[in-house]
Amino acid sequence: MQLINKESIRKTFVHTWYVYPLLIGFVTFLWIWAFAAFHQPSAHQKLSLFFASKVNDKKFVNPIMKHYQREDLREVDVQSAYPDHTNVAYYQKLKIYVEKGDLLILDDYSVTLCRNYLYNLTDEVKETYLNPDCSYYTYEEEETTYYYGVLLKNKNEEHYLSKYMNFDEKSNYYICVPTGSVNAGILRGKNNAKYDNALTFMQYLLEL
Repeated sequence: MQLINKESIRKTFVHTWYVYPLLIGFVTFLWIWAFAAFHQPSAHQKLSLFFASKVNDKKFVNPIMKHYQREDLREVDVQSAYPDHTNVAYYQKLKIYVEKGDLLILDDYSVTLCRNYLYNLTDEVKETYLNPDCSYYTYEEEETTYYYGVLLKNKNEEHYLSKYMNFDEKSNYYICVPTGSVNAGILRGKNNAKYDNALTFMQYLLEL
């Protein structure tokens, strides 16, 4: 039976010294990962916006963010592409945000292309979040009217967002909610009513 003494400990350390920095590194990695995971915003604390325009300055987001508690909304991602309908790259980027975005700010033609992937803005949404005098992008089918976007900006009209981005001035612009949004509140069903950041952000964009 080998006695545990200073010499045996020294010999053990000499042969296994590399284990200790690896162990320290592993524990440090786990701590950093756990800390980052705990502080990472959830899907309901993030918003993804896509503008069919050339956004030059994203500071317009700042005054809207002040309306939210930090635990309700922590991150807003703004992406954009000018609506060049002869450019395949525009459609590729539009497709990405139709699938994963929370709000789309689109010109007339882009709404027409995407309408099968947009929520119909129901009477409940219009009464809860929007003013009675709002105008909409509408589509008629079998005597039913669908409301796929709320008017943000008329063509050839100066708008407060114009100082932050370049719009296609030949087109109206609408705010639309894609069906892939996890923040669409009652549009996703009553059980999701509290996750309505997409709808409240739409409301602020219209009212600023």
